[in-house]
Formats: sequence, structure tokens, C-alpha cells
Amino acid sequence: KTKSRAAAAAKKPKHISPQSHAQRQSMLLEYPHKNGGYASNSPSPRFSAKTQKMNALIGTVSAEDIIYKELKAMLLSNETVEGRYRNNFANKFHKYIKDENLLQLVRDYMDAVKSKLLNKHSVRYLDMLRNECGIDNDDDGDDDDMKRDTHALTAQLHELNETLDKIMESAVEQTILQCKIKQMYTLCMNQTQSETRILSLKIDKLRSRSQMFFGIKDELQSTTNWNRAVYELQLLKDCTLPSEKLSVLVNCAHAIYLSNAKEQKEKSADNQYHKHVQSANEAYFVTGDDFLPIVIYVVVQASKTQPCLTDADLHFMEGLIDPTQNRSE
Repeated sequence: KTKSRAAAAAKKPKHISPQSHAQRQSMLLEYPHKNGGYASNSPSPRFSAKTQKMNALIGTVSAEDIIYKELKAMLLSNETVEGRYRNNFANKFHKYIKDENLLQLVRDYMDAVKSKLLNKHSVRYLDMLRNECGIDNDDDGDDDDMKRDTHALTAQLHELNETLDKIMESAVEQTILQCKIKQMYTLCMNQTQSETRILSLKIDKLRSRSQMFFGIKDELQSTTNWNRAVYELQLLKDCTLPSEKLSVLVNCAHAIYLSNAKEQKEKSADNQYHKHVQSANEAYFVTGDDFLPIVIYVVVQASKTQPCLTDADLHFMEGLIDPTQNRSE
């Protein structure tokens, strides 16, 4: 009888008192890494250590990062006026989905949001940027010095305004545009299906052609087949936002010039090469007429299975990119 009672007592689950349960929960919150788990509201100790190391290496956060995070927080919040802009865009987007000028309407809405943000926050944000750069409005000094200082100050303030505009553009793009970006790109793809089909056929015929076939001059032909520019352009398929796609195109263009400059320097080091080139400097420069066939060759080489750059991408970028950035880039 004693043995059976002991076995029954062992099988019976122990009662956990409210006090002991509360103590256990307190221990888990204070030491979440114990007992094989983490509390939902506590970060991993390893992650915290990495964060501390990064903060120690980076130091203080820049004013641009602070402004960008603050703008994103306001636009993503449901309790701010700025957050209502994003909600209105998401809720009313279906009304304009079939409009032929959808991209223009979206771009106009983004510009209107940026204008409201600038009117409300530009003074404070410009002060933050100005203080970080150490720009002041000290007018003490001679007239000549004041004139020089005025010109320099005007240029610096213009640069700060451009910086703030880019920060706001990025914040608006990441919050308001992000929620409907896939639908808009799908519309662009549907509208340009025939053009994409024709482009695919042309690329298939050109893929095995040499650089000479594209009209690239002998002295500008790349021994690496412009692999650096090809790699940059292949990154376009992983980009979602229009500004990201535009950055890929700019990086691809830079890669062409950098690759050409590097190869020309390597060739100029060879004495036999100087016999074929009257002036070494002539081989370094890529004109606009030279640049176009190189770009076409790079586009073809970057399109292994499907076109890396289509009419849908061009319509998408032209319709949604910031007009100021579109003109400059």
C-alpha cells in the first residue's frame, strides 16, 4: 500500500502556486536566455553584443539618419497626420488602378506629401543638418570676406536643401510607395508585353555576337567583356523601388568608364601598344558615340535567360522617379 501511494503521488502533477509562477515569469523576463528560450520582448544577448560593438565602432548617429528614421516613423504611424497620407494612399489606390495616367497620379501624390513635409519640418531639419556641418550665419568681417562667405554659404545651403529633399524622397518612397509597388510594376509589365517579347527575340540573336559587331572600336574593346558593368546591371532584377533601379543604371555607367580606364592604363604600360596609338590620352576617353554600343553590348550580356532591362522598367522609372533626380541622373 505504501509503494502504491508513493507511485500515485509521483504521477500526480505538482500544483504551482501563483507566487512561484510569477517568480518563474520574472526570471524568464530578466534572464530570457535560460531554459532554452528568449522572452518575446527581450533581444538575443548575442544580438545585443553585436549592436554594442557596432555602436562603439560607428560612434554617434548622423543627422541624416535621425531625420530619415523620424520621417519613416511618422509616415508609418497611424496616429500622426503624416501617417494618414500613407493610409489614404493605400485605401484609395484601387480607385485609380485602371487609370492610364496612374504613375503620374502617384508621382503627383508623392510630391504633394513631400511638399507638406517640407512646409512642416524643413526649418528644424535644416537646422540639424547645418549644426552637424558647422555652418553658421556670422556676418562679422570685411566686405570682401563677407561676399566670399555669402557665396560659400549659399552653395552650402543649396547642398543641404538637396540633401533634405533626397532624404524625404527616400522616406516617402519607402513608406507610401512601397505598399503598392508590386501592383504598379505588374501593370507596367502587362502594358509592355509585346515590346518585351520582341526585345527577347533580338537579345537571343545578339547574345553570341562579338564586340566588333556592336560597333565598339578596337582600342575600346574590353578583354573582360565588360564583366564589371554586366554584374552591376544584373542587380536590377533584385531592385524594387524606382530609385534603386536608377542607381543600378548609374553604377553600370560608372563601371564602363572605370573598366575602360583600367584597361587603357594596362595597355599603355606596354611599349608595343604605343606604336599603334598616336596619343595614349586618346584611348582613355569614351565619347557619347562610343558609349552607346558598349551599353547595348552590356545589356545583351547581362540578359542571360531574360531581358535584364525592359520597357516596363523604363516606364516604371520614368513615371515614379523624382523629376529632379531624373533630370540629373
